[in-house]
Amino acid sequence: MRPFASMVTALTMILAGGAQVIAEPTWCSRNPGAIFCFDFDRLCTSPPAYPEVCPDGSTKVMFMHNPWQYTSWNYNTQHSCGSDMTPEEIRPILPTDPYGGRHANGGDESGNLGQNTVDLGPYIQSATGGLYTVANGSDAQPLVLTFTMGAYAYHALMFNNGYMELSLGDPSQYSPVTDPAKAPTNFILVGGDNGAGCFNCNSTCGEGSASLDMVAWPTICQQEFPHPLCPPKQTFVRSALAIGALALLDNNPCHCCTQGPIDNPAKPWQRRCTAEFKDADFPDGWQEPTNIHLSYFDGLEWRVLKAGMGGPGSYGEFRYGNYKLLGVNKNTEEGYETVVLTIKSNTVDIYHRTKTVDLVEGQWVETWVESLAKDLPRRYTGEFNRLRAGTDEACQLNYDAHTCASSYANGKKKCKVMKEDMCTGGNATYRSSYVAFDNVRLTGGVGGVEIGACCTNDAACVESDLYACETVLGGHYQGAATSCSATHCCPYPFADTDIDGDVDQDDFGLLQLCYTGQNGGVAIGCECLNRNSQDDQTGDDSTPDIDIRDFDELSKCWSGPNVPAVPVPVGCNP
Repeated sequence: MRPFASMVTALTMILAGGAQVIAEPTWCSRNPGAIFCFDFDRLCTSPPAYPEVCPDGSTKVMFMHNPWQYTSWNYNTQHSCGSDMTPEEIRPILPTDPYGGRHANGGDESGNLGQNTVDLGPYIQSATGGLYTVANGSDAQPLVLTFTMGAYAYHALMFNNGYMELSLGDPSQYSPVTDPAKAPTNFILVGGDNGAGCFNCNSTCGEGSASLDMVAWPTICQQEFPHPLCPPKQTFVRSALAIGALALLDNNPCHCCTQGPIDNPAKPWQRRCTAEFKDADFPDGWQEPTNIHLSYFDGLEWRVLKAGMGGPGSYGEFRYGNYKLLGVNKNTEEGYETVVLTIKSNTVDIYHRTKTVDLVEGQWVETWVESLAKDLPRRYTGEFNRLRAGTDEACQLNYDAHTCASSYANGKKKCKVMKEDMCTGGNATYRSSYVAFDNVRLTGGVGGVEIGACCTNDAACVESDLYACETVLGGHYQGAATSCSATHCCPYPFADTDIDGDVDQDDFGLLQLCYTGQNGGVAIGCECLNRNSQDDQTGDDSTPDIDIRDFDELSKCWSGPNVPAVPVPVGCNP
């Protein structure tokens, strides 16, 4: 690992008409040493020459899939799920004009949560001349993630879910419980069963207290202080660090009112405990998942940041601001949260800045409030090559073990839904609106390479880094920490069974020799031809075979005798 901050080149200035454009620089152009920087302000359909931002009246793009790829997926339905980040002119909570990244979040958007992901690998390679593919932080050269966030409603971040996450690689598609590359948000539903499968908070409230009827709220279990009904916490470290807003860390989301009535019981979305009967541990009284503090995932568990956390030199309580949004159509610093995550060798420092608005002698007084936690533990100490925004997919857990509940078919994950109405007639409206991000920047750090198995086109296996594999060897990288001892390489494309550079009758001949029919197994030497073993009737893909589906897959890669098989034909899955 070597420092690479000094190697990062300045952003290239774009010329228009042969002359340099003179304009007020964007936030990112004022930070040319960043590994990655995104201020969202050029997301119009016809952006001006760099570094100018989109002018007022521009037509913004619909979604920001470049570079923020939409990555949330429901593996039960095989459809995308959750909110997709969009550029929005949410100026009162943005530090720079005109756009920010808006992640739909709460009851007004059906409460579906999801993530968008940036592949940092190309940015790291570009910044280091191809020398490195991953980044990390050290005590001498910290890796620093900076961003701002806010919610377009008064004090709404305490009801919202949206965070920034650095990880190594992408999450597993099928393993919500043991997913190695994400901050876990698997949850249980808090509430009692009425005997007919109807979960609701009210049934768990003690005598003389009450909560919302006919609704159960989720609470995340892999946190420092989980709900008593959660299964024991997992003990393995994941390849991720995350920080942001996460209302679902509320370990008591029902918030039963002690003895007293509920405000405005005819309107469930306004229900809260009256002042004289508020729970002492929950002074705001809202009966839904609520977390008034910035939260941090250290690689093992989530932690709600509060006063007293951190080493010497720490201060503040990391509480979200209560800034009012006045609707002024420009940036007037009405309020937003600034977050800085400084990643060192074994610890992190977390800085937070927000605004409070207080009524003092009849006048509203605005104050910027800062918090700092120094040397918090960093359980995951490895490298990073992904940056995600939003809230990930997960599964509802059984109460007795870290396994997915039966409603999550086959143990596969799906996006969380914030309105967990489990009975007919339930109608709880979640008070979150959305989380908006802006001015995301990654700087500093040290560079490294991921060593893993590299399969060459002739089915040989060499252990190398991503850059050498794909650029020098022309191979296909199998992922960090993979090894040739545990990797079976196939030719590229797989259909070139005799590795002579084409796909022809000779390759069909080998498939005929390997053919077993449905559920017939796979002989030694035929493994690469087993492309699709899913059963027509059951959908089961666990029984290997070489059947008509595999014949179809090989046919799609046909090139003919002495006709190069690479590049592969359209439809061929190499």
